[in-house]
Amino acid sequence: MNLNKTDKEILNAIQTSIPLVKNPFFEIGEKIGISEDDVIKRLKRLKEIGALRRIGATLNKKELGKEGTLVTMKVPDEKIDTVAEIINAYDEVTHNYIRSSEDGKVDYNLWFTITGTKEKIERIIEEISKKADYPLLNLPANITFKIGVKFDIK
Repeated sequence: MNLNKTDKEILNAIQTSIPLVKNPFFEIGEKIGISEDDVIKRLKRLKEIGALRRIGATLNKKELGKEGTLVTMKVPDEKIDTVAEIINAYDEVTHNYIRSSEDGKVDYNLWFTITGTKEKIERIIEEISKKADYPLLNLPANITFKIGVKFDIK
């Protein structure tokens, strides 16, 4: 992935908050020394190349009557991309990533989170299970621990 200094500055700037103003990308551009149009063009390109999946608010799902769950699947390495496409087709999927171990003995290697009503989560898991046809474990959240994560993109 080819990111230059300005791309990295934009990604660092938008991670934890976007200004709640009429023209937030203008303010971001002002902070890093580029135009609003350039910020928007760069964000579109960053999304196209996969450096950015989405820009959106993080809402308190419990207050909205929703839940979250962690799901893991046992997927052969050569099928990861195909299965990831199936999973990523759902807007309710908030994270999707591969996990491996140093000894290479991880059975469940594709992990993703889903947020929605209990019924919607169950339906999505059933659909993904049928479409992908690999062993799957649903690990619903019982207690939520919220941590803040901010990557220092260099």
